[in-house]
Amino acid sequence: MIQKNHVLIIAFSFYPDKSVAALRPKYWAESLINEGKRVSVFTNAKINPTNTGVLKEIAVKQIELAPKKTFSLIADQGDRWGNPLLNELSKYDVNDFTSIIITGGPFMHMLIGKQLKSRFNAQLIIDFRDPFAINPRFNDSWFKISIKKIFEKRICASADSVITVNAFTGKLIQVDPKKLTIIDNGFDEGLVNLVMNEGVNKEKSSTIKIVHTGKFYHPLVPSTVIEAIQDRNNFEFVHYGDSLNVASSIKRVSTHSFVPYKQVLSAIQECNIGLVLTNGESFVSTTKIFDYIGLQKQILIVTNGVVKTGNLHEITKGNPNVYWSLNDKDEIGKTIDRMANEPYQAIDTTPYSRGYQFQKLLSIIDKTGKQ
Repeated sequence: MIQKNHVLIIAFSFYPDKSVAALRPKYWAESLINEGKRVSVFTNAKINPTNTGVLKEIAVKQIELAPKKTFSLIADQGDRWGNPLLNELSKYDVNDFTSIIITGGPFMHMLIGKQLKSRFNAQLIIDFRDPFAINPRFNDSWFKISIKKIFEKRICASADSVITVNAFTGKLIQVDPKKLTIIDNGFDEGLVNLVMNEGVNKEKSSTIKIVHTGKFYHPLVPSTVIEAIQDRNNFEFVHYGDSLNVASSIKRVSTHSFVPYKQVLSAIQECNIGLVLTNGESFVSTTKIFDYIGLQKQILIVTNGVVKTGNLHEITKGNPNVYWSLNDKDEIGKTIDRMANEPYQAIDTTPYSRGYQFQKLLSIIDKTGKQ
């Protein structure tokens, strides 16, 4: 018997993993449940046995990696995950799934999509959160890029729909444009509203706090921003995420390790300015910028490239609360001084929410999913 509206999400990272990669599939799984779908998740993340609420309705199964290979053409953890996934899925009836979503990175396990589509006669949706074959952040040789392009073409050829986070990334992926849908990240409106309500009566600090969350991508670190605030007693820098080594002589800087997403949002809520660092790559689409927008913060984008370019500009153009600066101490200083003297201007944040973007995924599933 065919199971109607049973969606399988294959996501290497998933709750309770603290990485940003876990947020997108978790939100999709919860939202699909709320839309009356049945949802199963296969993940490499260690499962939390105490899941409650909507998460309790999601059948989550941990699939571990196969042992390391002696030789691997492409260094990608997905290369060790494909066979364990196939072994587990061989236990399922051919009518069990109506739609299968494979989200990455990693990416090499996406090659099993063709087999899954054939076995289950299911709609296959491939989600690239980042570019795979051509990623400007990686210093890949032309040969490695050529090999990855071959794999990427195979992955996309078997898909009914291919999703990515922005048009710039879409142009890097080896896919027929007719299959491509842009579904950006966004802020979790439920958690953001909860955090904002919790912070209503909290006493405001007289210090202007600049917050950065998540990873640092070499050579980007906030050292120039920290230098700029040393001359300004009314500013403080707060970081949650990657390790940041700061000399003990540096003042008004506090650093914290990775924490659960709601705690990150609470930390942002207590600050005034959200910081984004970029090397100027056009495809960059960082989740933190949506959290800053959702929590109604001013945003400082510091770039090693050209100001007001790429996807970060596409996301933020027209937003009066966004300020760009070159990665220069004096220019950053002048910019944050200006920000301190200009109040936040209210905007409609709805289009930047995950819920707004999720409607595109729901449309794909409802339009072409097996019934």
